[in-house]
Amino acid sequence: MPRLAGTIEGRARERGMQLAGTVRYGRAVTEAQVHGMAAVEYQQDGSGADICQVWAKVKARVMNGAGTAAPPISSPGSSQQT
Repeated sequence: MPRLAGTIEGRARERGMQLAGTVRYGRAVTEAQVHGMAAVEYQQDGSGADICQVWAKVKARVMNGAGTAAPPISSPGSSQQT
């Protein structure tokens, strides 16, 4: 896992957030954009499959009422505490 992705995942977990999943890097996503297509239309495996799995989890959480609003995110240097 790239370092930045690991940092984001760690911070989300520290705040009690669950990730819906990850999408691996794939050139097919860029190729899909060049062709004016969605990644899931262009490639059904790899990144396309990852996107479908993440969307299915998000949809299930929302449909089951688990999609509650997250607390506001404070920006660096703000006086809000999280």
